[in-house]
Amino acid sequence: MVSTGLSFVARYVIPGSPVKVAGDLIKSLELKGDEVVLDVGTGRGLYAIESAKKLSYGKVIGIDMWDPKNVPQYLYHHKFSQPSGNTLDNAKRNVQIAGVGDKVEFFNMDASALDFREGYFDVVICAYVISHLGHYRRTALKEIYRTLKAGGKLAIIDNIFDLTYILLSTPHMFLLSYLRGKKAKYLNREFWSNIILEHDFVLQSFERKPGIVKLVASKR
Repeated sequence: MVSTGLSFVARYVIPGSPVKVAGDLIKSLELKGDEVVLDVGTGRGLYAIESAKKLSYGKVIGIDMWDPKNVPQYLYHHKFSQPSGNTLDNAKRNVQIAGVGDKVEFFNMDASALDFREGYFDVVICAYVISHLGHYRRTALKEIYRTLKAGGKLAIIDNIFDLTYILLSTPHMFLLSYLRGKKAKYLNREFWSNIILEHDFVLQSFERKPGIVKLVASKR
């Protein structure tokens, strides 16, 4: 069984749980099967796995900062908010269990300094990442824009500070989110639309559900 690091409640009870949201997002991207996909902040590889299942000849690259020793200063809180077992070894194990190990590669890499050439990716997925980047989100989005092909798609899913988020959060994640002011910053369409527009993406869809916001944009 693939290890997601999610509680029973998060996986099977709360509407819009991460597993269901991942599957719905990948389905909405209508992958043809030959894309090169980047999963930013891949964690245990959930979105990388769901993407790889839709690919015939393409591949998925998942990046994250698994090693606490290499976490940049702007992600210092990340050392304390990583879910237990969120490791590169577990990500590799999960893709093998899912039967997509030949389509997925993982790299320990900073989203604000992507080591890929311009226009390399057809699709970039950012699941629960942007809200962690603080002022560096602009640098990360510039890097995503640079490495995305013209017409390529950017999919973002992130948290909304509401009752569902509280129920799915561990106490330390809840406290860190509250102290960072997430409840004020990530509630409205304007905030996310501005992020997309200031980086010259075209917003294609925007959806808010309990605990999450989901949007898809394309590169001009």
